[in-house]
Amino acid sequence: MSKLNIKQNGIISICSAHEDVLKASFFFLKNNPKATIAIESTVQQVNQYGGYTGMTPKDYAKMVSDIAKKYDIKSDAYILGGDHLGPNTWTSLESSEAMSKSLELIAEYVKAGYTKLHIDPSMPCKDDINPLPIKVIAERTAQMVEVAEAVAKEMYGESNEVFYVVGTEVPPPGGAKSHESDVSITPTEDVKETIALIKEYFEKYNIAYAWDKVKGVVVQPGVEFGDDFVFPYKKGQASHLSKFIEEYPSIVYEAHSTDYQTEESLNSLFNDTFSILKVGPELTFAWREALYALDMIEKENPYIVQKTNIRVIVEEEMIKNDKYWKPYYIGTESEEAYKRVYSLSDRIRYYWATPSIKKEVIKAKDNFDKALSYALISQYVPWVFKYREYIEDNFSTENILVLSVYKVIEKYYNALKG
Repeated sequence: MSKLNIKQNGIISICSAHEDVLKASFFFLKNNPKATIAIESTVQQVNQYGGYTGMTPKDYAKMVSDIAKKYDIKSDAYILGGDHLGPNTWTSLESSEAMSKSLELIAEYVKAGYTKLHIDPSMPCKDDINPLPIKVIAERTAQMVEVAEAVAKEMYGESNEVFYVVGTEVPPPGGAKSHESDVSITPTEDVKETIALIKEYFEKYNIAYAWDKVKGVVVQPGVEFGDDFVFPYKKGQASHLSKFIEEYPSIVYEAHSTDYQTEESLNSLFNDTFSILKVGPELTFAWREALYALDMIEKENPYIVQKTNIRVIVEEEMIKNDKYWKPYYIGTESEEAYKRVYSLSDRIRYYWATPSIKKEVIKAKDNFDKALSYALISQYVPWVFKYREYIEDNFSTENILVLSVYKVIEKYYNALKG
């Protein structure tokens, strides 16, 4: 990726630790080798303590590498990235302790081979002012980059390909919690101040040279999604930001929460200098959608006597351990039950790594294979016929699940080409 041209080609940033999402990413890259794809994990998913996936950065990097090899994708054909790296997971701690863990985190990410690092120490810790002053965010950004640079130089020398994305979006990652009449687009003055302060603190920490390695800035272009709504991007609505960033030829914007945008909206974002388009929940939403469609196929097929209980198992686990959805889903009991499955925020994605659910998914995949028929595929997942040439008419459960994610990635790729 040494000749990476982000502004010209754009990057599809796949933010997920889900195995089938990664399979779909590399299957897509195999069929579309000109695509530029970043595979990214968040600090919540993957950290030095395991995150909610149970994986360290080294574990995640190995999983990604192993899947890439299955599709004959070499390591230099994709970017390994870290998202929202900072104290986001440890905000209940004093800032000194949380930042200590963040510095350890960034070192582990670099050691594991990550080259795209989104530095985001914007979340206030236990003893911080809320909201956190930009000066504090800038200094903590510099502290993390200082560590990342030291580790990268030690491992790879001066010519290492580590690069940075700075800044964060509003509201915080994970999607909006309620309907809002509008989403505030980042003012130009805020971006200008963020850049100026980060550059200032890079100089204070004797890493001024690292500013040339900052390739992206995260801002809010006015896109967001929640349980059952999407704020679409309209061409030119962030034109003030696009005009401003022209002053920095080597920097583009990274747009978060672009999930569920139309291809047209994604293309407008790209043309307005939002060249890194990050997607996460939409990928696992599409996968869950296909999984539950396959469950319906199984239930409809009269020749399958022993039915699996994937939906029941998932619901039981989510009720038993509600920390990943309860603070986010507001409503009556029946409304909460609906959101646990169908919310666009897709908090259900936090549960696929649960041992009991993983076991049931494996069992269900075997059963679903036996239940598939042309008529039921046509009824519940008819879109899969579009991709029959890629799978040589092998309409297996595995292929249907992978292609459910593939079609989302394809939308992003088409948007960057258009």
